[in-house]
Amino acid sequence: MRWLDWLILALLAGITGYIGLRMQGALNYDWRWELIPDYMLRYREDRQEWFANLLLQGLFATIRISIYASILALIIGTILGVARCSENLTTRLLARTYLELLRNIPPVIIIFIFFFFLSQQLIDALNLNSWSRGIARSDNAHIWEFFFGDCAAFRR
Repeated sequence: MRWLDWLILALLAGITGYIGLRMQGALNYDWRWELIPDYMLRYREDRQEWFANLLLQGLFATIRISIYASILALIIGTILGVARCSENLTTRLLARTYLELLRNIPPVIIIFIFFFFLSQQLIDALNLNSWSRGIARSDNAHIWEFFFGDCAAFRR
């Protein structure tokens, strides 16, 4: 590096520091990092035990959803890949239409459509609400808790 490179680097570091100081003075926000551990683990006095609080529950739910999404994507991707290589023209066209439709719609729009419009209709049509409550109320709900998390929300 030459002296001009060092000068530019120092200038960028100075500008970054200046912007950081200005933001800190303007925001007037006091980070309270000491509260974070209480949102990860919490001690229940009545049961004398530690349990996962909101942040760890969210982490486990995120990992669970990403595993399910990966499995579903592998299955759908394999089926569509085989369909795109099919000798049947109709199968190829249906697979290509599905792929092109999903590629050209922004993911946020697809999430909104499934979450706000299709999910409740599917839950009502397949009667999934009473089915899930019945499983959660059963004596052997460990498999359900492994796949879908804590059953306490379904027992009400």
